[in-house]
Amino acid sequence: PVFSPDGSRLAEVMTDGTVRLLDLATLERVTTLKVGLGLYPSVVLSRDGKYLACWNDAEGDGKVRIYNALTGEFTTTFRYTSQISQVKFSPDGRIATVHADHTIIVWDLLAFEKIEIEPSATKPLGRIRQILKGHKDRISTVAFSPNGSRLASGSDDKTVKMWDATTAREIFTMTGHLEKVTCVAFSPDGRCLASGDSRGTVRMWDAATGNPVGKPLSHGREVVNHASFSPDSKLVATASLDKTAVIWNAETGEKV
Repeated sequence: PVFSPDGSRLAEVMTDGTVRLLDLATLERVTTLKVGLGLYPSVVLSRDGKYLACWNDAEGDGKVRIYNALTGEFTTTFRYTSQISQVKFSPDGRIATVHADHTIIVWDLLAFEKIEIEPSATKPLGRIRQILKGHKDRISTVAFSPNGSRLASGSDDKTVKMWDATTAREIFTMTGHLEKVTCVAFSPDGRCLASGDSRGTVRMWDAATGNPVGKPLSHGREVVNHASFSPDSKLVATASLDKTAVIWNAETGEKV
């Protein structure tokens, strides 16, 4: 199951490949979507819970379907010419898709036109705002800054890049991880960025300059697959494939 960032909706992928949306205030089902993307589609909700993105990376067709999460109505399809591994909504009406060709595509979600008949799969489908290229290996994770102006990406090339999400300009590259970068997360105040890698290391960065904040932190020896800040930006929690979670003081790097 996937929560919307504002906590108002829950999306649950069922065994028959449909997606059930629940209103968490009433615990009532809002709608059930027949997304047509195989038995195990991936889903993500927009920050306000109004839109649902569905894709199936196993199919490798580079297609993302967008639904109105309030009504269940199909809205549009975005498609690029390379397999999708991750999708993220921005706070201001855009959507980023991560592709197997080491590319990040930023689409204009609010300027869509409903498409009834899809054109050839060899051409992009949808309104592309930006194309971000620069990583030398698979991109594993992306995150928008709280105001949507920047986008951070982590890669198997062991780097974290900061991008201008409006111009597609690479602002700086953060180096220091010794293994594949597996997660990135902005603090709610936008001042700090956390990243984790496949060696169990967590790093904190100044989001404005790209400079490291403090020393590398050791979660353990397994992959750190998630990082998340507290609402006041003072704490950061990391989760690992070793089935543990650690809460850190974001300023001092000490375990809480």
